[in-house]
Amino acid sequence: MRSDRTWRPVAARTLLLLGGAVGCQPAAVARGTITPDGPPAPPADALAVSPVEEAPTTTAADSRLFNVLLVTIDSLRADMPWAGYPRDIAPRLTELAKQCTVYTRAYATASHTAPSLGSILYGRYASELERDGYFSAIYAETQRSFVTLLAEAGVRSAAGHAHEYLRRAGFHRGFDTYQVLPGLVPGPNLDKNLTSASLERLAQQQIDGFGNLESEGQDPGRFFAWYHFMDPHAEWLTAPKEEGVPNFGAKTRDRYDGEVYYTDKYVGRLLDLVASKPYAARTVVIVTSDHGEGLGDHGQMYHGYETWESLVRVPLLVCLPGAEPRHIDTPRSLIDLGPTILDLLDAAVPEGFRGTSLLPEVQGEVPIARDVLVDLPANDLSFSRRALIGARYKMVAIGESHRRVLYDLENDPRELAPIRSGTLFNEQSQRLADMEATLREVRPSACAKRCAKGWD
Repeated sequence: MRSDRTWRPVAARTLLLLGGAVGCQPAAVARGTITPDGPPAPPADALAVSPVEEAPTTTAADSRLFNVLLVTIDSLRADMPWAGYPRDIAPRLTELAKQCTVYTRAYATASHTAPSLGSILYGRYASELERDGYFSAIYAETQRSFVTLLAEAGVRSAAGHAHEYLRRAGFHRGFDTYQVLPGLVPGPNLDKNLTSASLERLAQQQIDGFGNLESEGQDPGRFFAWYHFMDPHAEWLTAPKEEGVPNFGAKTRDRYDGEVYYTDKYVGRLLDLVASKPYAARTVVIVTSDHGEGLGDHGQMYHGYETWESLVRVPLLVCLPGAEPRHIDTPRSLIDLGPTILDLLDAAVPEGFRGTSLLPEVQGEVPIARDVLVDLPANDLSFSRRALIGARYKMVAIGESHRRVLYDLENDPRELAPIRSGTLFNEQSQRLADMEATLREVRPSACAKRCAKGWD
């Protein structure tokens, strides 16, 4: 169970934002940079913590009253307006960020959806999970997600998604209610009803189910709700999807920005829905992304296959009742989300779960430096890739031979000057080897022969 940390509720809703996509490779987004398409963002140390008025304190027993809303936004890049991007493409999320802990160097565990979301749910890296070995992996029923653990702790759960793949992957298991929008056509770019009022209505039905208990005088208890917005996943439309969405232009980044703006509108409506409920002041909202998007960085338009910063660096906002808004520049992994959500909902984190709860540092503790691992096991479409990312250096291992290349993200944020030898190279290579030695790798159950071999 949770420790006896002090909780400090606020009068308004709280939100944790996860933004990501399933697809191609985004441009590098290192400290103090954006992408080739935009001007540089201010350096991380320029993003000062904003002090807020101290709220009344309560005891740790109040933690059982919290709910968690997780919002994942497919293919959402790290270079958003709250990180210095000059276009106002996400006004609702930008306003939300002012109330949250903003992680300026958050990383997905992979650069496409299957391994990234799988790691979040199951608490282990993709190469440690029982899976079939394909790019759009299906996970074995034996995997126990943190949602299953929440159910055992008496926490109810609901999920609504705008893509059929997430159910096929097995991500629905453990939820009390799991719904996919009607009328979807399976396929990475074929779904007709990705982000729309339909997802908003589905969320309203599910969330009202929790709220109705409270309005009838019953205790709704704790709940976990997860909504996945498929846009701004490719393809990006030239014309705005609806009236009121700006037309930023016809270039790739222009069209991508338009879909971010469109999605932000509907995410905002979901937040408004939660804010209208009696339990809003005790609901933690998490927003992030499963991965970024290339938009031409290193020649990659979409996502997957590689570990470039533009592909694996994602937004992460954590808004917690009573926590002062702040920016944390220490690298963090989305593998920390499972332990964090379990911690928030007063459920035990099991042995074998990777990651560390972010709750202490969100509550104000000094962040402790730790390395971040990106893990892309080989599949039917691509070589294996791994990257170990620290405060300054990033060591990448490629293929079965584990060919290595080092990047100095402080002096080379766009990863254009690889280091291939020397004392520093050897030191960082050993750090990656030490991390790899801790992995409990699982051979894929079924796939082309090359999936299990990590072919070069």
